[in-house]
Amino acid sequence: MELLSELGSYRKEIIGLFALLLFPILIIALSKLIMWAKSNSKGAFVFLAVFPLISLFPIPPSATESLDKQKREQIKRNEESGDPPDVDDVKVDN
Repeated sequence: MELLSELGSYRKEIIGLFALLLFPILIIALSKLIMWAKSNSKGAFVFLAVFPLISLFPIPPSATESLDKQKREQIKRNEESGDPPDVDDVKVDN
């Protein structure tokens, strides 16, 4: 148990070491995957079919709530300042 408490003080170093080991391995693996997909037409289809699945992972609600809060605060500040709205902020009703 003492070992775990000692490792807690080296948290940043452990994360940095993990990143230094992980990124080169990831780059090599992805480059080999791309080379395989280029040499094999079926591989290209598999590559194109699998990678869009990454976008299926949901965005955490806390991130979207934070963005909504920032937008509301910016709108409130702009209204309080009395400046005319930007061209991008103007809504046109058709």
